[in-house]
Amino acid sequence: MSNLPTGAENDPRAPWQSNNTLCRYCDSDLIYETLREDMLGFDPDCDEDCVEERIEEIISEYPLCKDCAKEEYYDYDEDEL
Repeated sequence: MSNLPTGAENDPRAPWQSNNTLCRYCDSDLIYETLREDMLGFDPDCDEDCVEERIEEIISEYPLCKDCAKEEYYDYDEDEL
């Protein structure tokens, strides 16, 4: 039994349907380090602050994992089960 609305299990835009295995909260350190290494040599006109802003923008577009999505979207609490 699911606490999701009818049909939500098959919603292609749902975070748990994503093929990307990285979560913007759980894996933020890994994503940050990877992007930082790639971006530092990419644009010579971009200083440290510019790189930080771009990284934060990219991380904000990453999907959420199933657990983070439940907490953020559905106010999910394990104690309520």
